[in-house]
Amino acid sequence: MAECRAVSAGFSAAFRRPAVWLAELAWRWAFAISAWLIIAYGILLFLGSVPVSDADMFGLSGVIPSRIIPTIIHIFAGSGPKMVRLSFALLLSVCLLSFLATSFGRVAVLRSLLSRSAGKTSTLVRLNLLRAICLCLVTLAYAGCAFLIAHSSTAQDPARPVSGARPQDFSLLFGAVACVIAWIWARIDSRITLAGIVGLRNDRDAIGSLVGATDVSLRRLPQFAWIGLVFGFIKLVLVVGAFFAAVSAFSMFAVFSTWMSFVAVGFVLMVYSALANLFTVGALAAQVRVIEWDENSAD
Repeated sequence: MAECRAVSAGFSAAFRRPAVWLAELAWRWAFAISAWLIIAYGILLFLGSVPVSDADMFGLSGVIPSRIIPTIIHIFAGSGPKMVRLSFALLLSVCLLSFLATSFGRVAVLRSLLSRSAGKTSTLVRLNLLRAICLCLVTLAYAGCAFLIAHSSTAQDPARPVSGARPQDFSLLFGAVACVIAWIWARIDSRITLAGIVGLRNDRDAIGSLVGATDVSLRRLPQFAWIGLVFGFIKLVLVVGAFFAAVSAFSMFAVFSTWMSFVAVGFVLMVYSALANLFTVGALAAQVRVIEWDENSAD
């Protein structure tokens, strides 16, 4: 029986097939740019609908620095329901955009990595719809945890602050809940991705793909764990390196121009995104290798 060598296959696909990497990069960047444009447009519409009086403009001018924060609070007073509606509309828009991007972009990448692709695109569409729904629910859960953390850690009577921990401060508990939600979302996202590979290779429906992905992930747990460890460590190194590179670039170019510093940081983030997507393709190719090796071993 041939060895798996999933990680080696992943690196080989990432570095020897640049077209696949460019395809992954293209749909991810298209999604990111479109999402930020939608968010910026929504924020601008909201700011254009907020009434600002002459007194507010004077407070924002900075003539009296201590009035800036109270002026901002006064401007947005009573806009809470509108902000909630806008946030919910933006969330739905971004989730819909994510569904479309993954349905059309990721399918092309997976088909190019698979040696046999007999499945239907409709299976991926259903799986990505499930992913978009889960993403929406997870984001709402994050927002709820953030609200509970802010509400729990805020003193009930600002005029009488109490030093030390308060009995009703549950911010650590809600922070732990947010970490658990992040872990659950990572597991759901990886399982749906694996189900997409299984569905495209073996022509299964969405439910059958999820069942098959769960079965192969349990049967080949050491191989998938090794893939996650290797590529997860690489992405961690990339995140740390991008952080220090962004800070260094900002400090170097800030002495010349603020815009130059932001352009430099943007360039660092683009390089990080390109490298991260390169190893994302490698991780996908490694998972494909494990699934194909598992089927050949069964034969």
